[in-house]
Amino acid sequence: PPPANAPPPLPLQQARAYKETVTGLFVSLADFEDASDGQKGHAQAAQFSIVPSTKRGLKKFVVNITRTGAGALEANLGPGASLKFTSPEIHDFTGYTLLTMALYSEALRDDLRVTLVSDQGKWTSERTLVTPGWNNVLIDIQRLADIRNFSIMSVREIHIAFADAVGDVTFNLDDIMLIDNRRQI
Repeated sequence: PPPANAPPPLPLQQARAYKETVTGLFVSLADFEDASDGQKGHAQAAQFSIVPSTKRGLKKFVVNITRTGAGALEANLGPGASLKFTSPEIHDFTGYTLLTMALYSEALRDDLRVTLVSDQGKWTSERTLVTPGWNNVLIDIQRLADIRNFSIMSVREIHIAFADAVGDVTFNLDDIMLIDNRRQI
């Protein structure tokens, strides 16, 4: 048996932290935790890059500020830069209703933009308010199925940016998930 002070399994932590997972139908794209297949949480940081690449841009695995589990990603973006996530495994988002991510900010900002890049084009969210502390960023991906010049069946990249940044922006990211929270009534 696990030690008495061991944290609950990560899927249980995520289900408790995110009410949208109530149906139990979700998949984690990045959670920065050690996996049962031997992949280390810090290795997931390699799926992220800062574009355009600059000396000021920085991303690193951290354990001091996390939403669930033991690890998260910290990013520092200069003006005009974005954090790019490339998912190596899941590209077809059609079986899900939401794309979610936990984002930690020390400052109030109203310029968070998320861009999804597919084989046919890209889609960019409206500006999103970020308050100090952990924010649950939700994107209703069901409504993207009929967007012209974009394919929800072939999402290759997710970009996170702060549109009005005139200086560096530092934030933490944890638990990027696809969720199917449909319930039959």
